[in-house]
Amino acid sequence: TLLPAGIGASYPDGGYLNIGGEEIIAFSNLSGTDTFQISGRGSFNTTAQEHDAGSRVQLCNNYEAADSWTVSQIINDLLVNYANVPASYIPLAAWENEDDTYIAQTFSAIIPEPESVTALINELLEQTASTIWWDDVNKLMQFRVLKDVSTDAALYDDNLILADSFSAKDQNSKRVSQVWTYFGQINPLENLTDRKNYSRTQANIDPESETNFEGVPSIRRIFSRWIKENSRPAAENLNLTILSRYSTPPRLISYALQRDVNLTVPQLASGYNVRNRNTQTATGAAEIVPIQVTQLKSSDTGFTVIGEEVIYSQTITPTDPTFKPVEIEGTQTDVSLFTEALGSSNTAPEAGDTWQFTIVPGTIVGSSNTGLPAITTGTEWPAGVTLILINFGTVVGK
Repeated sequence: TLLPAGIGASYPDGGYLNIGGEEIIAFSNLSGTDTFQISGRGSFNTTAQEHDAGSRVQLCNNYEAADSWTVSQIINDLLVNYANVPASYIPLAAWENEDDTYIAQTFSAIIPEPESVTALINELLEQTASTIWWDDVNKLMQFRVLKDVSTDAALYDDNLILADSFSAKDQNSKRVSQVWTYFGQINPLENLTDRKNYSRTQANIDPESETNFEGVPSIRRIFSRWIKENSRPAAENLNLTILSRYSTPPRLISYALQRDVNLTVPQLASGYNVRNRNTQTATGAAEIVPIQVTQLKSSDTGFTVIGEEVIYSQTITPTDPTFKPVEIEGTQTDVSLFTEALGSSNTAPEAGDTWQFTIVPGTIVGSSNTGLPAITTGTEWPAGVTLILINFGTVVGK
């Protein structure tokens, strides 16, 4: 029973409660009264235990895996329903298109304590290598995944850049040679940055980056409550994306442009190519530097642009979003590859996808009786999907 009297009317029909920071319970509140029915104890690996009268009760926010939340949908939910940002400011269809094209993953987590919307969104942006910003021109919040700059993007050179306005600064502090992602959170009530609170770790290293800097490593550690235990490929793709972007530290580029009817007007977060006599290749040739605009100031006479160099390693390449890896582990029977696909962190199968299923070492896949195969593909796959099965474990009948 909750206090103060009448508070139960503000609760949903069901969900999860955090009691005293010690246990998460499942509840139903079908009548909207102050007395709830407990339908599950010790949820999310917490421990069922006694609680004193007057213990604090906190409604949890649960982004369930079964609901297949994408990062753009979670951020939209946080902004609209918890930060009171008008939905009209968010072009959700464009966000989801960007998400589907470059991320194509689903995420889940339970938030058991009140947390800053900013902190939660920053977690998601870091773990998907993406960014959001306020577009003052169009009066919209924009969402974009960090990616390579096209060679066809607008070029700003010495014919457009105002004299003496160009500068390029090294940012060696941004170099990353190793990424360690801890995922598969064990207990959401424990410390978010405690390595022991995660069942899985994925580490990726770029030896070339360390060789180029006298063997000195630069390690980034990511603690992800959003990546599920069975989603190692998602963690690896995150690591490879960061390494491809930062294994060579990007330069900070700034310059000024004068307004002109023929000038391609720079946009915040967009990618452009920049060429200036002060940047040269190892052979002395003029260097074209791809950048993403991180700051933009507009005036009556022109624009001041600050951007970060976009470098993508030739040896570390993020996974193609149409390539959907899934790991099968443990002891299982009557495995359907389609069911495994739906239970993974990948988005739903579409034509053009390649789904690769890997039975990891030590895994045993069998059948529940001699009349059933141990593994079936499933019949629900859309046309145009390629399936690959790699077996490092054991597939047996019964």
